[in-house]
Amino acid sequence: MDPYKAVVDGTLRADLDTPRRQRHTATRAFHRLVEERGADVSYQQVRRYVADRKPQILVKSGKATSQGRRRPPVPRR
Repeated sequence: MDPYKAVVDGTLRADLDTPRRQRHTATRAFHRLVEERGADVSYQQVRRYVADRKPQILVKSGKATSQGRRRPPVPRR
């Protein structure tokens, strides 16, 4: 999984600006790795990595708190 972590991280970062229903699931990330990169990884490896990294990426982007909760949207005036 190590050679593909940067690819998955980039996908998760790109998903920050996409509508919720269009974001990559762990399943889709796995299939893209296998189809586009020829990755020899298991689905479970990808699923665990996505589950660990997605909250971290959300916190770094400022879209979630350190407890993993999403920040409420700023009210419009």
